[in-house]
Formats: sequence, structure tokens, C-alpha cells
Amino acid sequence: MIARARRNAICLVFVSILAIAAYASALLGAGLALAQSMGAVQAAFVIAGGQIVVALIIVSAVWAVNTLERRRERERNATRAMAAAASMALLPRLLKSKALVPIAIAAGLAFLAARAASGSED
Repeated sequence: MIARARRNAICLVFVSILAIAAYASALLGAGLALAQSMGAVQAAFVIAGGQIVVALIIVSAVWAVNTLERRRERERNATRAMAAAASMALLPRLLKSKALVPIAIAAGLAFLAARAASGSED
């Protein structure tokens, strides 16, 4: 397993280097093509502006995904808190009934197990 991870990491490094080289070549080609029609300085500014626009789009997308993820996490926490409060509210009623005590204990253990399992995933 470690060998596979190491092999994948080395492959990813080489692929990243080649992708960066291809990106640089594409920028150089675009710059040369634009420089013929509008001048070298203007071509450089056009390419830089395009890169800034792409960077802003990527940052906006990551920001939106992070915001959505935080909102979902808050909703999950609120749902868990509501479930815990509801189960605690029913606990005295369940404990009054002698037949339901084993069920209440089993439900409590299941709740604790589920809570421990969800805590280990985060």
C-alpha cells in the first residue's frame, strides 16, 4: 500500500511538472500570437488579465463550496442536537415503564455508538 502511494505521488509530481510546462508553452504561444496583432506589452496584459479572471472564478467556486459545506455541517449539528434533546425528553417516560428499560438502555448505547462513529469520520 505504501509502495502504491509512493508510486502515485512520484507519478503525480512528473505529471504536474509536464502540465506546468505545457501551460507555460501555451501561454508563450498565445503571447506570441497576440503580440503580432496588438503588440508585446498589450498581449502580456491581455494574458495576465485572463489569468486573473480564471483565478477569481476558481476562488469564487471554492468559496461557494466551502460556504455550502459549512451550512450543511451546521444543519447536521442542529439535527443531531435536536435528536439528542428529543431522546433526553423521552428518557424519563421510558424509565418509568419497567418493560422499556432494556430498550432504553439499548437505544442509549446505540446513540453513543453512532455518535462515536460520526466523531471518528470528521
